[in-house]
Amino acid sequence: MSNINKKKCSPIFLFIAGFVLVVIIMFVANYRSALEQELQAPATGIKKLYTAEEALIAISMANEVWVWDWAGLGDKPRTKAVKATKVLWLPGEKLILATSGISSDLFINDFEKGKNHKRLLFDNAWQCELLGIGGGSRFVAIALMENNGQSRGASNSKRFRFEMLSPGLEKLVPVTTIDKKDNTLILYELDVSDDGLFIAVVGQANDFAWIGLFDVTERRIVWEKVVETSKDFTDVAFSPNGEVVYAGGEGRYLYSFETTSGRVASQLLIDQEQLTASFNEQRVTCAEVSPDGLVVAAGVNPGNKVYFWDSRTGERLGVVGGCRGLNNLAFSPDSSTFVVAGRNYGGSLKVRRVPEK
Repeated sequence: MSNINKKKCSPIFLFIAGFVLVVIIMFVANYRSALEQELQAPATGIKKLYTAEEALIAISMANEVWVWDWAGLGDKPRTKAVKATKVLWLPGEKLILATSGISSDLFINDFEKGKNHKRLLFDNAWQCELLGIGGGSRFVAIALMENNGQSRGASNSKRFRFEMLSPGLEKLVPVTTIDKKDNTLILYELDVSDDGLFIAVVGQANDFAWIGLFDVTERRIVWEKVVETSKDFTDVAFSPNGEVVYAGGEGRYLYSFETTSGRVASQLLIDQEQLTASFNEQRVTCAEVSPDGLVVAAGVNPGNKVYFWDSRTGERLGVVGGCRGLNNLAFSPDSSTFVVAGRNYGGSLKVRRVPEK
């Protein structure tokens, strides 16, 4: 009797086992099919990754600049080690360097030759906090913080100054200055709209997420908001048409704000993840909008996942695995593929296809 039962169970067991195997094979095949290419990358990890015209740029934790051409990602990247606290690569083979300490210098160097092309000075009382590139890499914005406030105990306020680098890289153009009396504002990132008319800056104020929007032409702050459902905003990105700006940080939402009014246009939800000793909070670690404006992407931790949404409807398009220490994401110029990078993950960059509807 026992043998008869075993014989009856065998086909059922084989069917279930076969079904599970097919599901696993399909999952692995789909995951691998999304992987387009793998690139050699800085072993020290990456602190900034972005697309500038037809180039993919990675700035390593050791301040090495790596440059690939998107059309020839298989070719060996061009690299340059620099001595600076902040650096950007610009089309035309130029580097913008901010020196360390309280020096009031910005240097524009030739990438290939390493020669000093131009030196831009600003008031000695200020130091460079952030460098941001936007507008298809045509515009560079700079956030400066006054040195002689809290560092010398002379003031209970913080002053920040925002400037644009002129298109010819010849001079700094003042935008505006803000004075935060409570001395709590910390800036984390800035972005420039594609038309160069607006600067968006994110950070933390009074232990809550903060975002500010600045009008470059009128040289004023248009609006600023504190979002008390999040501790901070660490990433910001304009839509290509400049109508909305996305911001994310601690929490389970990627927010979008109307550029002109500051009204919250949407809150894109991220799945609840299991917290660990290493990751005791959920957060958006990077955010980007595809060049064609159709897809919004955000890297999240814990889980090292990348979420994709339709920018018009807010519909989720998919969730793809990222990399350890996920903190940067860049789209290809044609919006078909993307690359992710990690702060503590070096050695390779994975190029994957963007999920479609």
